[in-house]
Amino acid sequence: MPPVGEIRVEGLRELSRALAEASPQARKELRGVLRDAARPVQRRAQYLAAVEITNLDAGDPWDKARIGITQKEVYVVPRQKGVRGRGRKRRSRFGELLMEKAYQPALEQNKHEIVRSFDAMLDRIAERINAA
Repeated sequence: MPPVGEIRVEGLRELSRALAEASPQARKELRGVLRDAARPVQRRAQYLAAVEITNLDAGDPWDKARIGITQKEVYVVPRQKGVRGRGRKRRSRFGELLMEKAYQPALEQNKHEIVRSFDAMLDRIAERINAA
């Protein structure tokens, strides 16, 4: 499978922990900002999957994406899970196809927006800390 695109944020886990110690509300806000930053990638990946991949019709379970957030990362993946053993013929390269045609281009097209929204969130946190 080709390398997965990423935007690396060093110290995300430490930031999350520091915010949790400062205020549980701040940590919730961080998760919300991270989810909001990933939404344009989610929407674009869903659109590209439906448009760029043949035989993937609108409404197909594979054209839906979901956002996941852990302490270390934020990711966008297909909502549908594998169909192994359910009587359908599998596309051997389907995961690679989704990455190449939908998920990686969606990330590349929205990189600047993600960085901008994350920087704005860090600025808001810094303003709150300085005001306290």
